[in-house]
Amino acid sequence: MFECKHCGTKYVREAAFMAHECEPMRRKAQIQTMVGQRAYSIYSKWLTAKHGKPPSVTTFMDSRYFKAFIEVSKFIKAVKITEIDVFVRMAVEDDLPPNMWTQDAVYSKFLQYMQQRVSAKEQMKITVNTICDLADIFECDTGDVFSHLNAGELAQIIRERKLSPWILMRSGKFRAFLIASDATAQQMFNDLVKPMYWKMKFDKSPDDVAYAKAIVKELGI
Repeated sequence: MFECKHCGTKYVREAAFMAHECEPMRRKAQIQTMVGQRAYSIYSKWLTAKHGKPPSVTTFMDSRYFKAFIEVSKFIKAVKITEIDVFVRMAVEDDLPPNMWTQDAVYSKFLQYMQQRVSAKEQMKITVNTICDLADIFECDTGDVFSHLNAGELAQIIRERKLSPWILMRSGKFRAFLIASDATAQQMFNDLVKPMYWKMKFDKSPDDVAYAKAIVKELGI
Protein backbone atom coordinates (compact mmCIF):
# COMPACT_ATOMS: atom_id res chain seq x y z
CA MET A 1 0.00 0.00 0.00
CA PHE A 2 1.34 3.43 -1.01
CA GLU A 3 0.11 6.53 0.81
CA CYS A 4 0.52 10.23 -0.07
CA LYS A 5 2.07 11.97 2.94
CA HIS A 6 0.42 15.23 1.91
CA CYS A 7 -3.24 14.24 1.59
CA GLY A 8 -3.39 10.66 2.86
CA THR A 9 -4.67 9.12 -0.38
CA LYS A 10 -3.75 5.41 -0.58
CA TYR A 11 -2.81 3.41 -3.68
CA VAL A 12 -2.27 -0.30 -4.27
CA ARG A 13 -0.25 0.17 -7.46
CA GLU A 14 3.05 2.03 -7.36
CA ALA A 15 2.49 3.48 -10.85
CA ALA A 16 -0.76 5.13 -9.74
CA PHE A 17 0.94 6.45 -6.61
CA MET A 18 3.81 7.94 -8.63
CA ALA A 19 1.31 9.66 -10.96
CA HIS A 20 -0.59 11.14 -8.03
CA GLU A 21 -0.55 14.94 -7.63
CA CYS A 22 -2.72 16.70 -5.06
CA GLU A 23 -3.21 20.33 -4.08
CA PRO A 24 -1.14 20.07 -0.86
CA MET A 25 1.70 18.55 -2.90
CA ARG A 26 1.52 21.38 -5.46
CA ARG A 27 1.53 23.98 -2.69
CA LYS A 28 4.54 22.29 -1.04
CA ALA A 29 6.42 22.55 -4.33
CA GLN A 30 5.35 26.17 -4.91
CA ILE A 31 6.37 27.39 -1.46
CA GLN A 32 9.94 26.27 -2.22
CA THR A 33 10.20 28.53 -5.29
CA MET A 34 11.12 32.25 -5.34
CA VAL A 35 7.50 33.05 -6.24
CA GLY A 36 6.25 31.00 -3.31
CA GLN A 37 8.72 32.50 -0.83
CA ARG A 38 7.77 36.01 -1.92
CA ALA A 39 4.07 35.09 -1.68
CA TYR A 40 4.59 33.86 1.91
CA SER A 41 6.48 37.06 2.78
CA ILE A 42 3.66 39.25 1.41
CA TYR A 43 1.02 37.11 3.14
CA SER A 44 2.95 37.49 6.41
CA LYS A 45 3.11 41.28 6.05
CA TRP A 46 -0.64 41.36 5.32
CA LEU A 47 -1.69 39.12 8.21
CA THR A 48 0.67 40.85 10.64
CA ALA A 49 -0.74 44.24 9.64
CA LYS A 50 -4.29 42.96 10.18
CA HIS A 51 -3.83 40.87 13.33
CA GLY A 52 -0.39 41.72 14.68
CA LYS A 53 0.92 38.17 14.56
CA PRO A 54 3.11 36.63 11.79
CA PRO A 55 1.73 33.33 10.44
CA SER A 56 3.64 30.08 10.04
CA VAL A 57 4.41 28.57 6.63
CA THR A 58 1.86 25.85 7.41
CA THR A 59 -0.82 28.47 8.03
CA PHE A 60 -0.04 30.01 4.65
CA MET A 61 -0.09 26.66 2.84
CA ASP A 62 -3.50 25.87 4.34
CA SER A 63 -4.87 29.36 3.69
CA ARG A 64 -7.77 29.95 1.29
CA TYR A 65 -5.71 32.92 0.06
CA PHE A 66 -2.71 30.81 -0.98
CA LYS A 67 -3.43 30.99 -4.71
CA ALA A 68 -4.30 34.68 -4.50
CA PHE A 69 -0.93 35.50 -2.93
CA ILE A 70 0.91 33.40 -5.50
CA GLU A 71 -0.68 35.62 -8.17
CA VAL A 72 0.15 38.75 -6.14
CA SER A 73 3.76 37.58 -5.94
CA LYS A 74 3.93 37.15 -9.72
CA PHE A 75 2.27 40.52 -10.26
CA ILE A 76 4.63 42.39 -7.94
CA LYS A 77 7.62 40.92 -9.78
CA ALA A 78 6.11 41.71 -13.19
CA VAL A 79 5.41 45.38 -12.44
CA LYS A 80 8.62 45.75 -10.39
CA ILE A 81 7.08 46.95 -7.13
CA THR A 82 9.96 47.40 -4.68
CA GLU A 83 7.89 49.18 -2.00
CA ILE A 84 6.03 46.03 -0.98
CA ASP A 85 5.41 47.24 2.58
CA VAL A 86 3.75 50.38 1.21
CA PHE A 87 1.63 48.35 -1.22
CA VAL A 88 0.45 46.04 1.58
CA ARG A 89 -0.25 48.97 3.92
CA MET A 90 -2.40 50.64 1.27
CA ALA A 91 -4.34 47.39 0.69
CA VAL A 92 -4.93 46.96 4.43
CA GLU A 93 -6.00 50.60 4.87
CA ASP A 94 -8.53 50.21 2.05
CA ASP A 95 -9.59 46.73 3.28
CA LEU A 96 -8.94 45.22 -0.16
CA PRO A 97 -9.21 41.40 -0.43
CA PRO A 98 -6.01 39.81 -1.82
CA ASN A 99 -7.73 38.53 -4.95
CA MET A 100 -8.21 42.18 -6.01
CA TRP A 101 -4.60 43.27 -5.58
CA THR A 102 -3.55 42.49 -9.16
CA GLN A 103 -6.30 44.62 -10.73
CA ASP A 104 -5.32 47.75 -12.65
CA ALA A 105 -7.70 49.86 -10.57
CA VAL A 106 -5.89 48.82 -7.38
CA TYR A 107 -2.50 49.39 -8.96
CA SER A 108 -3.65 52.86 -10.02
CA LYS A 109 -4.46 53.61 -6.37
CA PHE A 110 -0.96 52.49 -5.47
CA LEU A 111 0.54 54.78 -8.13
CA GLN A 112 -1.37 57.71 -6.66
CA TYR A 113 -0.26 56.63 -3.18
CA MET A 114 3.39 56.59 -4.29
CA GLN A 115 3.20 59.74 -6.40
CA GLN A 116 2.52 61.71 -3.23
CA ARG A 117 6.07 60.75 -2.18
CA VAL A 118 7.81 61.67 -5.46
CA SER A 119 7.92 65.22 -6.82
CA ALA A 120 6.21 66.02 -10.12
CA LYS A 121 9.52 67.03 -11.71
CA GLU A 122 11.17 63.77 -10.67
CA GLN A 123 8.28 61.81 -12.20
CA MET A 124 8.64 63.83 -15.40
CA LYS A 125 12.39 63.22 -15.47
CA ILE A 126 11.82 59.46 -15.28
CA THR A 127 9.30 59.73 -18.13
CA VAL A 128 11.70 61.72 -20.34
CA ASN A 129 14.44 59.14 -19.77
CA THR A 130 12.03 56.32 -20.59
CA ILE A 131 10.86 57.92 -23.85
CA CYS A 132 14.44 58.66 -24.91
CA ASP A 133 15.47 55.07 -24.12
CA LEU A 134 12.54 53.72 -26.14
CA ALA A 135 13.45 56.01 -29.06
CA ASP A 136 16.96 54.55 -29.00
CA ILE A 137 15.60 50.99 -28.91
CA PHE A 138 13.18 51.60 -31.79
CA GLU A 139 15.67 53.83 -33.64
CA CYS A 140 13.03 56.51 -34.09
CA ASP A 141 12.29 60.08 -33.04
CA THR A 142 10.88 60.53 -29.55
CA GLY A 143 7.64 61.75 -31.14
CA ASP A 144 7.14 58.37 -32.84
CA VAL A 145 7.64 56.14 -29.79
CA PHE A 146 3.94 55.44 -29.21
CA SER A 147 3.54 54.12 -32.76
CA HIS A 148 6.01 51.32 -31.95
CA LEU A 149 4.11 50.09 -28.87
CA ASN A 150 0.92 48.10 -28.49
CA ALA A 151 -1.61 48.71 -25.72
CA GLY A 152 -0.31 45.92 -23.49
CA GLU A 153 3.31 47.08 -23.74
CA LEU A 154 2.42 50.69 -23.01
CA ALA A 155 0.23 49.70 -20.05
CA GLN A 156 3.08 47.62 -18.61
CA ILE A 157 5.49 50.59 -18.79
CA ILE A 158 2.93 52.73 -16.97
CA ARG A 159 2.55 50.01 -14.31
CA GLU A 160 6.31 50.10 -13.82
CA ARG A 161 6.02 53.86 -13.10
CA LYS A 162 8.27 54.74 -16.02
CA LEU A 163 5.66 56.91 -17.76
CA SER A 164 3.88 59.50 -15.64
CA PRO A 165 0.44 61.01 -16.27
CA TRP A 166 2.12 64.41 -15.82
CA ILE A 167 3.43 63.90 -19.35
CA LEU A 168 0.95 61.39 -20.79
CA MET A 169 -2.12 63.50 -20.05
CA ARG A 170 -0.57 66.46 -21.92
CA SER A 171 0.55 64.37 -24.91
CA GLY A 172 -1.42 64.61 -28.14
CA LYS A 173 0.30 61.44 -29.41
CA PHE A 174 -0.89 59.53 -26.34
CA ARG A 175 -4.46 60.81 -26.80
CA ALA A 176 -4.33 59.72 -30.44
CA PHE A 177 -3.09 56.31 -29.29
CA LEU A 178 -6.09 56.02 -26.95
CA ILE A 179 -8.58 57.05 -29.62
CA ALA A 180 -7.19 54.40 -31.96
CA SER A 181 -7.38 51.71 -29.26
CA ASP A 182 -10.34 49.40 -28.75
CA ALA A 183 -12.78 49.78 -25.87
CA THR A 184 -11.02 47.17 -23.72
CA ALA A 185 -7.68 48.96 -24.01
CA GLN A 186 -9.29 52.34 -23.34
CA GLN A 187 -10.86 50.98 -20.14
CA MET A 188 -7.51 49.51 -19.10
CA PHE A 189 -5.79 52.88 -19.47
CA ASN A 190 -8.66 54.63 -17.71
CA ASP A 191 -8.23 52.25 -14.75
CA LEU A 192 -4.47 52.85 -14.73
CA VAL A 193 -4.33 56.61 -15.22
CA LYS A 194 -7.59 57.82 -13.61
CA PRO A 195 -8.09 61.02 -15.72
CA MET A 196 -10.43 62.75 -13.25
CA TYR A 197 -7.93 62.35 -10.40
CA TRP A 198 -5.21 63.89 -12.55
CA LYS A 199 -7.42 66.73 -13.75
CA MET A 200 -7.91 67.80 -10.13
CA LYS A 201 -4.17 67.44 -9.52
CA PHE A 202 -3.36 69.59 -12.57
CA ASP A 203 -5.78 72.30 -11.43
CA LYS A 204 -3.82 72.58 -8.18
CA SER A 205 -0.38 72.65 -9.84
CA PRO A 206 -0.31 75.15 -12.76
CA ASP A 207 3.50 75.58 -12.61
CA ASP A 208 4.07 71.82 -12.94
CA VAL A 209 1.54 71.67 -15.78
CA ALA A 210 3.43 74.42 -17.63
CA TYR A 211 6.67 72.50 -17.12
CA ALA A 212 5.02 69.31 -18.44
CA LYS A 213 3.72 71.13 -21.52
CA ALA A 214 7.24 72.36 -22.30
CA ILE A 215 8.60 68.80 -22.06
CA VAL A 216 5.83 67.44 -24.30
CA LYS A 217 6.62 70.08 -26.92
CA GLU A 218 10.36 69.37 -26.72
CA LEU A 219 9.81 65.62 -27.13
CA GLY A 220 7.32 66.13 -29.96
CA ILE A 221 4.73 63.90 -28.36
